[in-house]
Amino acid sequence: TESLRIRRGGSMQTIDVKIPEAAADGAKLRIRGAGAPSDGAGSPGDLILTLKIKPHPIFRREGAHDVAVDLPLTIVEATLGAKVTAPTLDGSAQLTIPPGTSSGQRLRLKGQGAGANAKAGDLYAVIRIVAPKNLAGADRDTLADLGKKLPSPRTGPGWE
Repeated sequence: TESLRIRRGGSMQTIDVKIPEAAADGAKLRIRGAGAPSDGAGSPGDLILTLKIKPHPIFRREGAHDVAVDLPLTIVEATLGAKVTAPTLDGSAQLTIPPGTSSGQRLRLKGQGAGANAKAGDLYAVIRIVAPKNLAGADRDTLADLGKKLPSPRTGPGWE
């Protein structure tokens, strides 16, 4: 519930507006009788509010109750597998990254999304592999040697 101050009929008034759970950005709410007074003796009109949902700096909504978070991994963690900590809406959770995980792959944390009890959605950790910058000479050479041994991921129609 949000309290809003509105000008109605030449005076400022405070009204309480209940925002529905899982309301989407751009959704319109009609508050019956909270609009401007009519010209005649009729009742006031309706107030139409357009919701502007501020994005979260880490999480993003996917539908009504599912939530996604980008999970950055090093190339080593993605290739060999790892245990990493990921943020959740209630703190953090330990995730097991399977060996050979690719960018864009989604790991689901069941029931860790938005909503309560049976309505709770899922949290998806979306893998983002972060390539190292400014590798030292020996590390660069090691990675280049490994690259020569690996098959190309660009195979199939259109990549030949």
